[in-house]
Amino acid sequence: MARLRLGWIWIVAAPAIGLLAGWLYLPIVAPSLAPAPRWLLAIGLTVLAGLSVAVHGLAHLFTARQLGTPLPDRLVLGLCADSAHHWPAAPDGRAEGAVALAGPGISWILAGLLVLLSRFVLDPTLDAVVIFAALCNALLAAINLAPGYPFDGGRLIRTALQGLVRRPAHFSRIVGIVLAAGLLVWGGAIGFTQARFWGEMSLALAGLAALTGLPLLRMSPQLPDPTIPDPERLPLARKSARIAATLLLAGVLLAIPAAFLPLPYGLYAPGDAVPVGPMVTVAGLEPQPSSGALLLTTVIGQTPIVLGQWLLGQVDPAITLAPPERLVPPETTPQEQMIANVRMLEESRLVAIIVALHLAGYDAALTGSGVQVVQVIAESPAQKLLAAGDRIIAIGETPLQTADDLFVALSPFAGQDRAPMTVVRAGQTLLLEVPLLPPLAPGGLPRIGIAIATADLAVAGDIPVQIRPQGVLGGPSAGLMFTLAVYDRLTPGDLTRGRLIAGTGTIGLDGRVGPIGGVEQKVAAAERAGATVFLVPPENAAAAGRVARRITVIEVATAEEAIAALRGFAATPALP
Repeated sequence: MARLRLGWIWIVAAPAIGLLAGWLYLPIVAPSLAPAPRWLLAIGLTVLAGLSVAVHGLAHLFTARQLGTPLPDRLVLGLCADSAHHWPAAPDGRAEGAVALAGPGISWILAGLLVLLSRFVLDPTLDAVVIFAALCNALLAAINLAPGYPFDGGRLIRTALQGLVRRPAHFSRIVGIVLAAGLLVWGGAIGFTQARFWGEMSLALAGLAALTGLPLLRMSPQLPDPTIPDPERLPLARKSARIAATLLLAGVLLAIPAAFLPLPYGLYAPGDAVPVGPMVTVAGLEPQPSSGALLLTTVIGQTPIVLGQWLLGQVDPAITLAPPERLVPPETTPQEQMIANVRMLEESRLVAIIVALHLAGYDAALTGSGVQVVQVIAESPAQKLLAAGDRIIAIGETPLQTADDLFVALSPFAGQDRAPMTVVRAGQTLLLEVPLLPPLAPGGLPRIGIAIATADLAVAGDIPVQIRPQGVLGGPSAGLMFTLAVYDRLTPGDLTRGRLIAGTGTIGLDGRVGPIGGVEQKVAAAERAGATVFLVPPENAAAAGRVARRITVIEVATAEEAIAALRGFAATPALP
């Protein structure tokens, strides 16, 4: 059995993977993780990446041993698994092809199983681990199908060329060098656009080009070629058919990794339609049986994207291509954007609980310990006085508990250029004279020039209610469906009346339903889930109606209107 060991590249790759996981990936998909567990998890993700590569290599070795094909003396695992040119060529082309496909095949299988598993994982941190492992295996499979050395696709091309050219291994080497050059050209073209994240994309492509080209430059001139007949002795018809089949194989193999090439665009695509009822718990109150379900709908927003997604966006009307700045605003990192989205989800969740309690006849109120400064915008005159993380607990003589209190407290300072503020920073209380920006419109409130949130936001109410969001990463657009699910739990009867009810919309403390983005994608997600009704804010009703095919779109301006609309439905037979 050939010896299996990690190559020297892992001395550099392991720390790089850990840093990228802890600095980029985990803050986006699991922003609530504290630094210490986040970096511990990043180490675990690095180990998972190494295990994915090891399983890929072991699949080659196991298949070769079962089929009795020649084995290399040792198999060195690089970042993209083992180098195909280290394998001796098998005299039997079918066995050679089976061994070459074993690695990508097991990687594809693992990726698919992990994606299925992610749909049943409710914990967001564990889901991040599963998705990371799925991405590792999918990329490993796609890259290794590239039709040239040092990838497994190069072995397939070498096998297909047996009997057609005298030195098929040298041909695979040339193709590999061309592929490496193509990656550099693609990266250069992205860099020329100067689009958002172009530096990261170009650097990744340059790294992949190095992983492709450097092993080929160090290859021994004695490449592994089998003993083959003289190509000139093949009949012309058979030779032509083999050439056509080889070109087709090369095209298919090239298309798979090419679909993963990055592009400087963004997209919005339909996400999931997730039942909200199981997310709601009320102390001392058991869930009521329901023959239908209330579904919140999500949108997948991604930037940058890959070539396969861009092509899909050309033919699927439910996918909208957009510039990266629409998904991640300028001067904002993806991590900051995700943290802001999680904060909006948290506030939406609590507001929904309060609105539902009020509608069900209970008392409830939002509480907080002040106004948290999330960001100070560049043009704010308070740049030198306030910083992210500060907590404003009073403006003048007016104490602040929630973010809404800030606007009330600023009213007495209309027409003034400064306001006294009490700020808590790192445990110290500061008294500051903060300069103000003029209002955006005549008669409006003065502005500070900061992004804010309520510090220590919580609900004080008659009944303890909890919502544990699942299947939604952030944003305020689940507010309406959260409200309906809590109200349905607190009141007798079944709002769904046997239907799958989907919807979207923010929720305000006064019960108003506010507009959202990506309504076209949310309608598509609802229809794919089999929903028959889609609740939508007035501002989004026209757009939702244009794309709806099998679903009834109902415009609702308030949570009360939504409840009235659902109660007006005739009961339908229980869903299977």
